[in-house]
Amino acid sequence: MSLRRTFIKGLWRENPILRLAIGLVPALGITHLALNGVYLGLATTIVLLAAVLVKILVSEFVSKDVGVFVDLASLTIFTTLLYRLTGNYQPELLVQLGIYLPLVAVNGFVLQRLSVDQPPSARIMDALGMGLGYTAVLTVIGIIREFVGLGQFFGTAVLNGSLTPFSLAATVPGGFVIVGLLIALYNALSGRGGEIDE
Repeated sequence: MSLRRTFIKGLWRENPILRLAIGLVPALGITHLALNGVYLGLATTIVLLAAVLVKILVSEFVSKDVGVFVDLASLTIFTTLLYRLTGNYQPELLVQLGIYLPLVAVNGFVLQRLSVDQPPSARIMDALGMGLGYTAVLTVIGIIREFVGLGQFFGTAVLNGSLTPFSLAATVPGGFVIVGLLIALYNALSGRGGEIDE
């Protein structure tokens, strides 16, 4: 598979949320604001890419059994470093993201991407594609939830009393509904879904 296709795969064909349905906890927990989706998605992409680079550098020196521990250690170190930097320079953002920023270290989609066996260049493109695809979907979910639930677009009020916001969309149950509808739309557009495995 070409590097271009490997990158695009994460954006659409194997999107972590829409296709693989992993990494959903932050998608439901903090995307009531679109900006939260952008920040958490980019943080996840940075941590994933850094962990992939460490994996590439140490893969010749450690066995696969030890490699799992190296992956977990690198994820923990990079997540902690990002957490500390955010706390020092953007403490209000840290409050917004809450527990979901430290949980990047154990995000199911990040752990799953580190276990995929690929050549180094393909690993990097895969991490970028998956990370940016994850960021894009978190942002779209956040835009929808913020607009429908709060009448805002990236913190700016766009519904000035003409239409009452549907506050359920800004809650976790509303997030479930919106994510479910987006997955259904994705399946309809990609011609997937509805298959029964025996």
